[in-house]
Amino acid sequence: MSGALLSRTTFKSSELSRASADVFAAAVDHPVQVTRRDGESLVLMSESADKARDALLDLAAQLVAVSTTAEGTLLKPKPSNARSAAQADAQGRRPPLVLR
Repeated sequence: MSGALLSRTTFKSSELSRASADVFAAAVDHPVQVTRRDGESLVLMSESADKARDALLDLAAQLVAVSTTAEGTLLKPKPSNARSAAQADAQGRRPPLVLR
């Protein structure tokens, strides 16, 4: 397959029928859009790309949840954990990090 076909990001549905190997090869490298005359375009990608996208969305959701919590921060333990933090500090250990 030529480099031009591999770098394409959009294919017509008729190309998927006629030259599926080219479309699949491009989809292994990066997500490709398959346009259709009779409906919404579809996206074809590898399973590993799909899992990576899901993992990234999960991470983003966790970051949003942590950044919007009213209890504690990423840098300081929650106030209710102050006693164990002081004990850990007295023993030369790092205080526990509590995220909710």
